[in-house]
Amino acid sequence: GVGVGIGGGYSGVQFLDFHMFVIVVCCSSTLLVATKVLYQLAISSSPLSLTVPYIALTPAFLVGTAFILVGEQPTAIGLAGVGIVTLGGYLLSRVATSPDATDVPKHSYDVASNPKDEGDGLLQDAREDGSAAMYQPSMGLGGKATRRSGSSGSSMDKLTMVGSRSCWERITQLPRQPRLSGSLMMLCVAAAWSITASLDKLGVRYGSLWTYFAAQRLIIGAMCVLYLLRTAPETFRLLRSHFWILLAISLVEMCALVVFLEAIKFILVSYVVALKRSNVLLSVLVGGFVFKENIARRLPYVVLMLCGMTCIVLDPKS
Repeated sequence: GVGVGIGGGYSGVQFLDFHMFVIVVCCSSTLLVATKVLYQLAISSSPLSLTVPYIALTPAFLVGTAFILVGEQPTAIGLAGVGIVTLGGYLLSRVATSPDATDVPKHSYDVASNPKDEGDGLLQDAREDGSAAMYQPSMGLGGKATRRSGSSGSSMDKLTMVGSRSCWERITQLPRQPRLSGSLMMLCVAAAWSITASLDKLGVRYGSLWTYFAAQRLIIGAMCVLYLLRTAPETFRLLRSHFWILLAISLVEMCALVVFLEAIKFILVSYVVALKRSNVLLSVLVGGFVFKENIARRLPYVVLMLCGMTCIVLDPKS
């Protein structure tokens, strides 16, 4: 990706402000690496149903960060579209990760009957408020699985939909809930991603798409390599055994990033990220038609997100 960026944008590059370009690239790269680590810590320390849905709030954060950093002001219809897509994505994520989802295999939410079992997959822990949440096995930074403690008296009869409270109530209660530290971390990830998206637009503005892309990928790659060399050098063996798969994933990610950077050159970054978050619609369709999942409970939120996307598309600024 760095080679393509340099080859595509090095000759004849004119920086609007080289010093600001360097600052933006360094800040965005550092934030992206930090959020990758924070994301993994969040999903390994708290239930998926209490962490993943908060990612959908990124477009809402972007309305504020883009106004402060870039000076963008969405219109009323565009703002409504961003809000609807954010709400639909949040609700869809909650339904998809809820422990009573009808399309989740039974083994994924069975409570371990043997407390000595260390590899029983997902566990459930009845919270004090009477609801239950689905846990993943905690993965340490070194890649070693650790088992979370669970309530020995929990049963399938106690399972209820996670998050009966409103989104705002859950957010305001995060600092007072030690068990929801992963949710707070994921909320920070969503806020940080709104900042990096705004910085992406500034980077393309102060330099060019290809130079910003190459510089950012180079810094992120260097930081990740140094981190892995220090914490888990054995992971580099994957390059030999899965080289072509990793190469294909990298090419797809590179193309997606280039398209994203190209899009934010022309329309508001909050609109682009809202449409980007709508990729869950494709996931729902693939799950329904390819993997034969029961998606009936998700369709209302899919329609809601489509309405929000329609508002964004109809906005003259898009």
